Amino acid sequence: MVKTSGRVDYRISEGDILSIVLTGYPDITPTTDSSNNPFISGFPVDQQGFVQFPLIGRIKASGMSVPQFTATLQRQLQRYLKYPDPQVKIVNYRGSNFFVDGEVRQSGEFTIADVPVSLYSAISMAGGTTEEGDSNNIVLNRKGNIVNST
Repeated sequence: MVKTSGRVDYRISEGDILSIVLTGYPDITPTTDSSNNPFISGFPVDQQGFVQFPLIGRIKASGMSVPQFTATLQRQLQRYLKYPDPQVKIVNYRGSNFFVDGEVRQSGEFTIADVPVSLYSAISMAGGTTEEGDSNNIVLNRKGNIVNST
């Protein structure tokens, strides 16, 4: 996530599922109520960070905010469509996860959605600390960098 002008923009990650609708072109991206829609679950972002989209093929998505990806997709579609107006949203945040372990009520894997997760909100998502837990002695391990709260 990147903070810009007081707000945080979620960056699309590998594994996320995107909903992409072209309202003027239902044959390209049928609505989700269509039983023959091959993209009913959305467009997955593959492990290389690309989305496979009709007409244009693979297009880079990971690392971009939703507005950035939408603008890139629109530019690519302008080669083939007169009035492309893609509507993009993330329907499943599967690319950004974190783990909470130790003296918490429910340790495990949790998902970071479109809002940042602080250390204390992560502990809260895990049900808080147990009776034996010490909220004044927390260790944060982020990609191998370890930070102690004490």
